[in-house]
Amino acid sequence: MTHDRTLHTLHTRRTLLARLGRAALTLAVASRVAPPLLAQSAAPARPLPWADGLELAVNFSFRAPGGRYNRPYAAVWIEDERGTPVRTLSLWASSAPGKQKYLAELRRWWRGEQKRRATDSTDLVSTVSSPTRLAGNYTVTWDGRSDRHQPVPQGNYVLCLEMAREDGPYGRVRQPLTIGASPFRIAVDSDGELTDVTAELRRRN
Repeated sequence: MTHDRTLHTLHTRRTLLARLGRAALTLAVASRVAPPLLAQSAAPARPLPWADGLELAVNFSFRAPGGRYNRPYAAVWIEDERGTPVRTLSLWASSAPGKQKYLAELRRWWRGEQKRRATDSTDLVSTVSSPTRLAGNYTVTWDGRSDRHQPVPQGNYVLCLEMAREDGPYGRVRQPLTIGASPFRIAVDSDGELTDVTAELRRRN
């Protein structure tokens, strides 16, 4: 009888040790697998907000031939990486009756405006447009807000300029920009009568 009890005790201990060993192995495997699983489920980092005190200054020149000429329609605006309009910085357009139909000559800006109007009934043209201009040097600035005056984050954007003049050339410039917290200044390609284009992230005056 004593012999049987001894065998039973040894069998029980072996079973317990086997179970403990399997549990330890399971924990070891789980400890190796858990970090990647946790990393995969972690929420993506939020983009940083627009840095306080910075603005984007866009400088450009409009050169025209001598003599009488039609003043151009022009637009300067910002798009996101997907090509969605973010903010129209400047829009030169005639306010004369029937003349706004020529806004369609600003081909890319006008397509973006049509898309925006599909979801936003705000009359952007009447709020941001200004008279057409003579040839010269111009600067417009972006304060890091959208057309709805909401702050946008740091990140990748596209600077766009477009100019169209009756009986004159059409010009368009697109320049990808990465907006961070450090000032910069870059030269941008010219097109048509649109020249001397630069983009400068700078301290606000």
